[in-house]
Amino acid sequence: MSNRQNHCAKDLAAGDLGNTALWIALLTFLSARGLGQFILYPRLAKKTFASLS
Repeated sequence: MSNRQNHCAKDLAAGDLGNTALWIALLTFLSARGLGQFILYPRLAKKTFASLS
């Protein structure tokens, strides 16, 4: 985890957001995961199914 992410995580944990901070963290994680899959999936699919074309 980078310094910036660590700092943001500490701010969310120390703040008065309570349960909202958990939802923000979950949505941030799922968004980053989805973006990563969106970027990497086409390359993986081409590599995996290259023999079928």
